[in-house]
Amino acid sequence: MGKILNFIVILFLPAVAYSHEINLTPIEKVYIKKNPTISIAVLSESWSPYIEKTPVGEYNGIHIDYIKNITSIIGVKVKYNTFDSVDELLKSVAEGESDIAVGFSQTPERDRTFSFSVPFFTGSVAVWYRKTRAAYMPIQSLSWACVSGTIYCERLKEQGIRQIDEKKHFLEAINLVNEGEADAIIANYVTIAEYLNDSNIVKGTTKLPEWLEPESAGVIASKKNKILIDIINKVLNEKEDRAPHTQIESDNIYHQSDLLNLAYRNMNAEEQTIRYSLKEDSYPLFYRNDKGEITGYLFDFIKLIQARTGLKFKYVPSIGKTAWNSLSDGDIDLVPIAYPGENNDSNITLSHPYISITYRSIEKKDYVDANKPTGVLIASNNTKTSLIRSFFSNSTKTYDDVKSLLNDLELGEIRCAYLPSDLIEGVIAKDFTDHFSIGKSPDRIVDISFAVSKNNVLLSEVINGVLATVDHEELTKLKRGYRQFNVIYGYEKSLVYKVLFLFSCAVFLACLVIYF
Repeated sequence: MGKILNFIVILFLPAVAYSHEINLTPIEKVYIKKNPTISIAVLSESWSPYIEKTPVGEYNGIHIDYIKNITSIIGVKVKYNTFDSVDELLKSVAEGESDIAVGFSQTPERDRTFSFSVPFFTGSVAVWYRKTRAAYMPIQSLSWACVSGTIYCERLKEQGIRQIDEKKHFLEAINLVNEGEADAIIANYVTIAEYLNDSNIVKGTTKLPEWLEPESAGVIASKKNKILIDIINKVLNEKEDRAPHTQIESDNIYHQSDLLNLAYRNMNAEEQTIRYSLKEDSYPLFYRNDKGEITGYLFDFIKLIQARTGLKFKYVPSIGKTAWNSLSDGDIDLVPIAYPGENNDSNITLSHPYISITYRSIEKKDYVDANKPTGVLIASNNTKTSLIRSFFSNSTKTYDDVKSLLNDLELGEIRCAYLPSDLIEGVIAKDFTDHFSIGKSPDRIVDISFAVSKNNVLLSEVINGVLATVDHEELTKLKRGYRQFNVIYGYEKSLVYKVLFLFSCAVFLACLVIYF
């Protein structure tokens, strides 16, 4: 019986704690007692990731997270009224059909009709251009898409833009851009970022121009329902002192990333630019092409982050010292790095890995002396060898020539050879598999991260926030763009060796991301 009683107490404890956490007036307490359920106006069409309706009829999303947390603290239930457009939604709140709507910004026009809560948060307003060059053209010369009834359309009109196509829903608006019927769309950054990521769109660019100030999102109600706004404001005004279990913020990764990015962009102009460096011979990760231009899939990845977030990156060549020393001296902010094991450097913070390179084994099918060393292909036999060796054993034998590596494997001089899996999958000849086994020994995985100075805590959080929103498929697409060949069957072995040699140098240079 005692256990049951304890369970009941624990079950109802949050509601009790919530009700005592805000200091309500007698009139406000009566209002809550008379209105145990409040109605929230939402769009019938999902506006991801702010409001989404699940197949079972439940609502999720950033705005829903906030309002659920707030109403839990107040001690009321919620129900949802759906509408086909923003205009219809706002009308329902103005006329009292719905008690509140969530995620709206205050404007002079809306002030005449609605009461506004203090903002939940301030978020970025962004523009996505289907073609990058459009971002550098006069905005009045472009055709635009936006969602009718939002402040985004109003922002365009304030800039004297006339070519505006207003749609009821975000997907309708962004489809105009995808189909070439509009040059750009204006919306909140989080919605654009999630859409581009989920759709695996790497073309175009996202900008946060100076003429678009961040928007503050909160709750709106009719002027007659100001008492409810007053109650909500008490919850919001006390949020900084609230216990962790009663926090109201949404943990959506795009939302959290935007909050961090916005904080970083609020720094002075010089500090906003993220400086990075890397050796320019790290093909296919980072290198100069025949025209002398920096390229590679890490370079493309950084451009993708810049295009998606509005963050500014600047490449700083390493002249006279290594990129690692430049980071230590504060000349740069960021270094891509392959780091073995744990981070033992007290001066840096490592981001979450953003690229993983898998090394796969090649072994003879017949007997091999287990006492023989492992062979691994690297770009050159120099001091960088210790980095690759650290992923293997101390007895690892290094090679910069794939022909020598495979010859020694065939002669039994080494018991096993390790090459990047992309390389193996790309150049295996048909006769090559007759007397070799692939993947018999466990794979060795090397993670590549960004190294950031320990003093730059905000940048470290920004980078991790951005990496959390990047789909692995997008990285795969970028990497495929630098793969020079597909699977090869039946080629002359000498030709395969030549191709292997050229590509092996490329891959291992890519793996030896700056550490020394």
